[in-house]
Amino acid sequence: LRVTAATYLTLYGSFTGHLHVSRRAAVQLTPLLSDPAVTVFRRVFAWAVINWYAANASDAVLGEQAVASNLAIARDEGLHIAERFACIIGFYYDMDQRRVELARERLLRFEEIMDPSQPYELASLVNMKSWFGVYTGDPSLPLQHGAHAYDLYVEAGSIPHIFMGLTGLIWGTVESGDHAAGDHWIKEHRRWSSRANMEWSRSGPDAAEAIMALRDGDSLVLDDRLNRIFSCERNRMDQYGHMLAWCRSWSSILAAAAMERGIHVPRAIAFVREFGLEPPRSDLEIWPWPVKIRCLGPFSVQIDGEPLVFAAKTPRKLLSLLKAIISLGGKDVPERKLVDALWPDEDGDTAHQSYTTALHRLRKLLGSNDLIRQREGRVSIEADRVWVDALAFESGTGSKAAQDSSRAARLVALYRGAFLPDEDDAPWAFSMREKLRARYLELVIASARKLEQQGLFEEALDLYRRGIETDELAETFHQGLMRCHHQVGRTPEALEAYRRMRELLARVHGIQPSPATEELYRALSSKQPR
Repeated sequence: LRVTAATYLTLYGSFTGHLHVSRRAAVQLTPLLSDPAVTVFRRVFAWAVINWYAANASDAVLGEQAVASNLAIARDEGLHIAERFACIIGFYYDMDQRRVELARERLLRFEEIMDPSQPYELASLVNMKSWFGVYTGDPSLPLQHGAHAYDLYVEAGSIPHIFMGLTGLIWGTVESGDHAAGDHWIKEHRRWSSRANMEWSRSGPDAAEAIMALRDGDSLVLDDRLNRIFSCERNRMDQYGHMLAWCRSWSSILAAAAMERGIHVPRAIAFVREFGLEPPRSDLEIWPWPVKIRCLGPFSVQIDGEPLVFAAKTPRKLLSLLKAIISLGGKDVPERKLVDALWPDEDGDTAHQSYTTALHRLRKLLGSNDLIRQREGRVSIEADRVWVDALAFESGTGSKAAQDSSRAARLVALYRGAFLPDEDDAPWAFSMREKLRARYLELVIASARKLEQQGLFEEALDLYRRGIETDELAETFHQGLMRCHHQVGRTPEALEAYRRMRELLARVHGIQPSPATEELYRALSSKQPR
């Protein structure tokens, strides 16, 4: 009786979104299953239920135990239903743990041993194929199998499984760009999820509509759905949280959108940390990165949101190593270059030992060995867990995404100053400093000119001023300043901007402004009332 009660309580918690109930019941249930008096059929079902809880709660230890226990029963007792349960639920558990190849093996094995006359087993096979696409980012698989899985689950009569079929199908249609079909399946989902105790399932349609609104530029719908999604806490023991994290790409995008739009930001950040979501973009400064490093302007390091400070002497050599890794690109940096850059006066073996010691201490300083990877004589910063403003700026300005006005504005804001100004004499920082400076100036010019074309002259003025702060001798910025002042009715200020530039050029280089600047000055002067 205790086994039966604990089994169904575990199942109840998983199927109604209250995983804390499942956890308490599973803790009591697990030791009971070692009692020989418990029948084999009860053990098989109990381990399957525990496994489903573990998949939802990302409980690695209990998930492994549940899969192994049912596989052992299948082997020792010749009870094939135990292996079929292990394959079905083990598939979702493996996918949650991102073990794609092992999940694929379970799918193929289940296809070999399943009973196609059983609606639940046939529905499970078809849905596993559909969800393999969800987990691996291939919308063709849900499109191929999702509707069939839904129909079979309806025939089997299990409402939580019906949601599984519908959710995969919604993802596939939206990801393939068929929003009309997505809307159809969302309505079908809500027809089922409007029932009592189904609140846990409702974030799936909200997430799909938010993704469609984001891609369509519909701010009203996007903000409304983000408010719905993050209006409550979404922790691991509440399936309201888990059912938003079922698609990690969508959940990352939506959490990022909420943060950028100022919608329930603390809850969005907590959700990211709870489920270990990876950032959707490298330039996303607001994301709760485990480590944040700023090199553009004053150098700083934050670990879990707190600034890295030193009670005693600052470990300058360790920080120099970190700066050098970033300066040389942050990815697949040859260790030989780092050794030569930082220990030029030591002989080979001694220098390499100094480097090895410093790298070990740097990893310890950052809080994890996984943040700086070392492989085949090269080191890389773990880009999914460490945010570096300079590398984010380099990546962003090197892509077509920088042509987007909002993205370009974020990239301009990232550049708070020259790269590692405190390492002005370090030869290894020079190349990255000049590259980022040149890209910044190009970005400012392109963005300011676009704003001029749109008639946004005050905004363009701000950018031209930023350009002058970085390169005061670049006439392009002074010309832009003159044009924009004139366009907003401040021609005297435009002429004064010319005079300041002429004095600057004469004082620094002993030269006159270019013919283009002189021509612009004459044109503006002619329009000035006498």
